[in-house]
Amino acid sequence: MELHIKCELQQNMKLLESELDLGYVCYRDFISDWWKYCNYFLKDINCMQNDHLRKTSEKVRNTLIAKVLDRRKSELDDLSIKYEEYAITCIKQLTEPHKAD
Repeated sequence: MELHIKCELQQNMKLLESELDLGYVCYRDFISDWWKYCNYFLKDINCMQNDHLRKTSEKVRNTLIAKVLDRRKSELDDLSIKYEEYAITCIKQLTEPHKAD
């Protein structure tokens, strides 16, 4: 069953082979929660909050973005770059209005 679900996820979500396991685990968890706690049929899904494929896609995307950002931050940390206090202040002023919540 896992193989069939992964195949469908890969086709529907356009996942790379390296992202497939993460996508499967996320989808499986959403479906497991639905099965345990919800009282509607999957074919009756008509609102965005119950769209398990969309929620899986968002979770996979956010997880992959976080991994890339963590890797890049680690690469920058390894460079041991030292900034002058003035440069730090300027960077904070430029990035603060665009900060993600």
